[in-house]
Amino acid sequence: MMSGDWKISESGLATRLRQLWSPEPGLWVPTGADAAVAVALTDEARPQVLLTRRAAHMRLHAGEVAFPGGRCDPGDADLLATALRESNEEVALAPQDFDYVGPLAQRQTRAGLRVRALLGVIPPGLPLRPNPDELDTLFYVPMDFFAEPANLQREVFAVGTEQRLLARYDWQGMRIWGLTAMMLMEMANKVYGADLQL
Repeated sequence: MMSGDWKISESGLATRLRQLWSPEPGLWVPTGADAAVAVALTDEARPQVLLTRRAAHMRLHAGEVAFPGGRCDPGDADLLATALRESNEEVALAPQDFDYVGPLAQRQTRAGLRVRALLGVIPPGLPLRPNPDELDTLFYVPMDFFAEPANLQREVFAVGTEQRLLARYDWQGMRIWGLTAMMLMEMANKVYGADLQL
């Protein structure tokens, strides 16, 4: 399905998305090597994806585009609790405004951290704001942008002596790559049937 062909139903975006996700047994008890991010889509005719850019002074992944989220804390009941707590800290997204739909595939960072992306729907026009201790900015990108094959770039990345092919999207001066781009590509394939591959 091409960009612009997929529209939300009268019953809302979250209901429509749940038709694409299989039921899951639970939300996984986190460990010290787990992290979770919130993939938040706005509930409107052309849904937008919420993204952030990490502050330049951050020790890890400075200046990189990412979803709001982070590493699990010992007090987090599950990975959804992690994603919601981190999103509240980073962009002031209230947990009750995130209508959880389902998970994307678990992925692993170069440092061995397991990251689970959790998809949900938020109302459009929320007064979100980036936490300057962690982020430079937040911004939105139309979800259908990631389904267009012409928008997906492929980039060779050196990991030690190995070379890996990574996904990359460029949006208004923002370079969206690596794990975040792979998650967006997976979402575009599932929602739009885009069949994007590296």
